[in-house]
Amino acid sequence: MDLLNSELEFFLLCLSILFPLVNPLGITPIFLSMTEEYDQKDRVLIVKRGAMIGTYTLIIFALFGSVIFTFSGLLLMVIAVQFVNNGVTAVFTVLH
Repeated sequence: MDLLNSELEFFLLCLSILFPLVNPLGITPIFLSMTEEYDQKDRVLIVKRGAMIGTYTLIIFALFGSVIFTFSGLLLMVIAVQFVNNGVTAVFTVLH
């Protein structure tokens, strides 16, 4: 039972860190304005693809992040900016 409480506490800590970082409430108006010419089906496709890319990125860096940064010698900020740029590009190229 103690292990379950510590795991739940860690999950809530991670969620409380990621939620403001992702900021789903703040990004919604931007998403709607960027996709106003798309129909509902395409918007759902964009959201699913973006969630998939974000989830894969988080999983990869949760498992191998320290190894990747140590091996490459790159700064965290450089990697973060590049992934955001690639993620946005990948999400919107699915429709073109």
